[in-house]
Amino acid sequence: MITVIDAALALLALQSGGEMKWQFQPEDQFDLKWIYAESRRDDNGSYVSEAQDRREIEGTLTFKSPGVLLIRLKKVNWISGTQDCDHNLTWVEGKPPVLQSRIKTDPKSTSFPGVQSQAQTYGDQMKKGLEGEYTVDTRKAGQTQIVWSGYGMPLFERIFIHPILPKTTFATGEVWKVPFDHPTYFSTGISSNTAPINLDHKITAPEGKDIVAKAGLMIPISPPPAYGQTISGSLTYAREWTFDRENYLQSSKEDVSLQKKTESKSPGSKASRSTNQHSIKQALTLKKKPPPPPPKPPEEPK
Repeated sequence: MITVIDAALALLALQSGGEMKWQFQPEDQFDLKWIYAESRRDDNGSYVSEAQDRREIEGTLTFKSPGVLLIRLKKVNWISGTQDCDHNLTWVEGKPPVLQSRIKTDPKSTSFPGVQSQAQTYGDQMKKGLEGEYTVDTRKAGQTQIVWSGYGMPLFERIFIHPILPKTTFATGEVWKVPFDHPTYFSTGISSNTAPINLDHKITAPEGKDIVAKAGLMIPISPPPAYGQTISGSLTYAREWTFDRENYLQSSKEDVSLQKKTESKSPGSKASRSTNQHSIKQALTLKKKPPPPPPKPPEEPK
């Protein structure tokens, strides 16, 4: 039986919390900025594989239809590279894109033609990401999705916005669980041997402030030694996002760090070691633009 006191406490909890949902009018506009940085390094003792991906994107969100915002790109700086080749794509609204590529493979090596061909294809796919239309779809409650009408390599393919929310109204201190399925976790090689891991999300919303959700975990990598192989390391993960009291996503962040070391030793052979490092840091910010000033009244004739 729900008492008057229970109802009052529930109402107080909701009042101290807030809503995570989008509400915007045709005249609303938002400034967008997204920074993404990812790096990988795998060293097996005889060969080192490296990769990096950094994207800095600025744009404006404007009304397209109820629940949908159009992304108008303003500025793009995209750096992507491996141990074989680096690409740097820059673009500013009103100007053609500029792609600079540098092949690091020895031109005299037998692998050079293949690397050169792959570099050309990859660079072309990066430029394709500037084409087509990007929209932010908020029509489904608890979801914010970026949709692209083009083909190639989408600019926002790796963006973290927020997970699918079980509801839109939350109380301060409320906790809910989401299965942890980040791709980096599966690259540890231990996920199939462990029980499913849940990520606890918690709401913080100080009185009168924006409503924030946070989650994080640290997974030690220490499976039992097998076949002369010992694995150690850790995976650290954190995410956070904020909804403004005016009902729009204000910011989101994601931070991933994987450190893994493998040592193998078998009778009669030399011990071998390998290391794996993988990190991701990204931050999205949206800022609602103030409404334009009202038109000045016509001056009265003197």
